[in-house]
Amino acid sequence: MPLSDEAFYLEDKKIYVYKRNGCGGIFHCRIRFKEKKGYVRKSLWTSDKEEAKREAEKLYRDLKYNIERGISISGKKFSKICEEYLTYLAEQVVIGKSKEKKLKDYTLIANRYLIAYFGKREIKSIIGKDIELFRDWREKYWITGPGKDIEFIEYERDGKIIKTKARHITPSSSTVNTEETVLRKVFEFAVTKGDLSQAETPTIKTERVTSNRRPGFSIEEYRKLWRESLKRVKAAPQERIKRQRLLLHDFILIMANSGLRPVEAKSLQWKDVRNYIAPDTKNEHVILSVRGKSKKRDMVAQPKVKTYLDRLRER
Repeated sequence: MPLSDEAFYLEDKKIYVYKRNGCGGIFHCRIRFKEKKGYVRKSLWTSDKEEAKREAEKLYRDLKYNIERGISISGKKFSKICEEYLTYLAEQVVIGKSKEKKLKDYTLIANRYLIAYFGKREIKSIIGKDIELFRDWREKYWITGPGKDIEFIEYERDGKIIKTKARHITPSSSTVNTEETVLRKVFEFAVTKGDLSQAETPTIKTERVTSNRRPGFSIEEYRKLWRESLKRVKAAPQERIKRQRLLLHDFILIMANSGLRPVEAKSLQWKDVRNYIAPDTKNEHVILSVRGKSKKRDMVAQPKVKTYLDRLRER
């Protein structure tokens, strides 16, 4: 293409400077490097030809310097990298190197928080300060941020759409660490694909997890619970209410002597209950095949649970 005031080459045709229609006469440039596939396209933000030449040559030198030192010159958006990472993770699930639950959890975190906040940014422009600002934004998300007006959350579990009430609280340290693990994985993936250099990757430090484990009942509290439960049974004004309170009483005893989680107890069926005799003590136990939010497990309950279950079955 011949040189003109509207378009010309520089650096032995490695740089092509031109004006685009509808851009107010501003010069743009297209640069190619033999070390990289494709072109780098940038606006030079000037309509002056001489200034455009200087800016294009400076940009070429800066980019070449980065390439020589292994620094990425990619301008990929964070959202694009994130989507590519989720696609990669989905492929890992198919070949059995990752779990379906991990893909679902990471996808939810990526779409709701990471892409929502960083999506339009070029990934190489994100620095440590941006991570701190993201943490502040995430902490307020459900309180005063984008999630404050969301009443219900829908998600899929076992092929069913589950609708649950949104919890307008600040995230726990464990939740924050899980979400930042996903963010760290996206940056690591970008480095692996050559869209980001290690030197450009922001540091994301894992914070210490604060335990929010709820205390169990003491022996005294447990005794008070089942005694009060029995009192309620005896004080029932009607036979129907008495039956309901008896069912509740046995449920309390089963929960206390089995270690069942509430969600596991709700899904428990009679076919999930079987007896087991310990070979060493000859004691008869009950084995419960339970299902939680996503996992299944067998658990051995205390021997007394058999009595409570039999009583419950009779009622």
